Amino acid sequence: SSGINAEYGGRWEELIQKATGVLNVLFKIVEKKLERFPRNIILDQTNVYESARRRKLRNFSKFGRKVAVVLVTTGEELNKRNAKREKEEGKFVPESAVMEMKANFRFPVTSEGLSEVQCIEMDESAAKKQIEEYQEEGKKYKSRDSRKSEGEKPRQGEKRMPE
Repeated sequence: SSGINAEYGGRWEELIQKATGVLNVLFKIVEKKLERFPRNIILDQTNVYESARRRKLRNFSKFGRKVAVVLVTTGEELNKRNAKREKEEGKFVPESAVMEMKANFRFPVTSEGLSEVQCIEMDESAAKKQIEEYQEEGKKYKSRDSRKSEGEKPRQGEKRMPE
């Protein structure tokens, strides 16, 4: 997306292409290894886009069960964890990137190629309600951002997520 791409000085698309290439090579290696040594595979990523989940799941079409474990937290908890990650690991995720993910977050469903969807930290109903709130928050942010780019007074710098 253009907001995220701008955050990384136009290098975002290049980074994503390289990361996707590496991930695809790893999928091929894992597939060959698993033919001889069956194991469980955990793909620990932020997968808010249905299209990305479907594309990644295609790499596991020969496998048995495919379970999505969905971790949704409250906004307050999300902010605490982001602040902790930034402090302990030095990893800062720009607000625009978080808002982009919030606006586009879709709850996984079995029709995407999953055998099962499990929610942890909150039940499915609460998780879906929280996701709806995140989507609305992200859409408002994007709308505000697009108005800004159409001539509104720009904000000063990218603010960090609240702590």
